[in-house]
Amino acid sequence: MILQAAEGDFISNPILIFVILLVIVVAVSYWYKTHCPNCKRVFTREMIQKEKAGRLPTVISNRERRHYRCKNCGHEWDKVHDVN
Repeated sequence: MILQAAEGDFISNPILIFVILLVIVVAVSYWYKTHCPNCKRVFTREMIQKEKAGRLPTVISNRERRHYRCKNCGHEWDKVHDVN
């Protein structure tokens, strides 16, 4: 007996597949932005300091350096973000 997908099944619904893939992409992106690069735990990042990231701190810049610390392992790192 060969199983055939009936019309309206999960596999034949492109909108549902698109929504599921979109949720997966958003979840992976959020994980990448909030995880600790050392222990890889999610939601453990806390911002401890932010400062202007231009050549001269007095020059108006749209870049900002943010310093983070992991609540789990204590690892510290920084990233430069564009601020609008």
